[in-house]
Amino acid sequence: MPIFQYKAMDRSGKLIAGSAEAADFAALAQALQSSNLFLIKASPQAEVRRAQAPSGAPGPGGRRVPLRSISFLTGQLAVMMRSAVPAIEALESLTLREGNETLRAALTDIQNRLKRGESLSQAFSRHPECFDAVYVNLVAAGEAQGDVPAVLDRIDSHLVFQAELQHRIRSVLLYPAIVVLSAIVVVLFILFFVMPTFVEVFRQFDAPLPAATRALLAVSTNLRGFWYVYLGLPVAAALLARRWLKDPRNRARLDRLFLELPVAGPMVQAVVLTRMLRTLATLSQGGIPILSALELTRAAVGNRLFEEILDKVSLRVSEGKGIASALSQNPYVPLVVSNMVATAERTGTLPEVLNKVADYYERRTETAMRDLFTALEPNFVGVLGLIVAGIAVCVLLPIFNLGALTQ
Repeated sequence: MPIFQYKAMDRSGKLIAGSAEAADFAALAQALQSSNLFLIKASPQAEVRRAQAPSGAPGPGGRRVPLRSISFLTGQLAVMMRSAVPAIEALESLTLREGNETLRAALTDIQNRLKRGESLSQAFSRHPECFDAVYVNLVAAGEAQGDVPAVLDRIDSHLVFQAELQHRIRSVLLYPAIVVLSAIVVVLFILFFVMPTFVEVFRQFDAPLPAATRALLAVSTNLRGFWYVYLGLPVAAALLARRWLKDPRNRARLDRLFLELPVAGPMVQAVVLTRMLRTLATLSQGGIPILSALELTRAAVGNRLFEEILDKVSLRVSEGKGIASALSQNPYVPLVVSNMVATAERTGTLPEVLNKVADYYERRTETAMRDLFTALEPNFVGVLGLIVAGIAVCVLLPIFNLGALTQ
């Protein structure tokens, strides 16, 4: 019998992860129910990695497939299939024009699988480095409905949204990264090349140096003598951080910290809400059952706290209750969201309302990013100016003292 990795919830609402042997999903759910556990999600161990791999993740060769490349491919495939071009011929044409090696190899393998009788969704599922679980499940729903081109258009719109969101986040982070990198380069240049020159000048005059200058000289000497140690510190810190983040509890603490930051917190909340609502809307419009849609959205939301929220929503829905009732109980979900979702559930317009709320939070994301940039810009410039000015004072102060001694 296969071994399943599962996530379940007990009667108190506590999440429990584990693995168990069972004939199928129904047998696993029944076995867990006998232990007073409610099955939320389960995957055979051979399929766990495939289900969790996101689009654009590193492929087998370690190369990333950009979301824009997958989006362009999806849009072109939708146009060609709508024009009655068979999927195999469409993929052959797209493969010839594809520049990304990982994606081109995946398309070649998908063609071969289609020729052997596999469905399009099955062939896509073999390449999680390019097509994630959301993509594959939407294509499968399109095949069941007999309208794959329409679903591909919906996937294309979703991928465009994801790519634009990533671009905005990187744009916000680019300026602080440039300022910090510039500050580091300036400081290292002064410590490695400028300070040694002034050391010789100070020694010739044999004059007492200010405490700040002596400290800066000590830092310069230590840095030049043990540069390899300081070079290894960022690498060691990155490895320790990666190991620390492997613990789900630590990841949850970090996600909570990001959400509660004074200026960046609203932006992080808007980004996560936009991603969650847009993904859930896309899956609902694509004909995915609500429990499956919630599970797929959970894998794509990218925040541990919101993953727990969606687990509780899944539990409520499985009990016959609405999505809004679970959302309203969490402080990180604004009341306006749960109220609009409740209205949508009563009127049967959930996908449309989710898209509208996602549009609103997408605009909030842009506003929050601009606010964050406005708040960070003067602070980073001020810090850089203080660092350079402090070093300049430490260097020039002894020179002024030497001038006074020679008079």
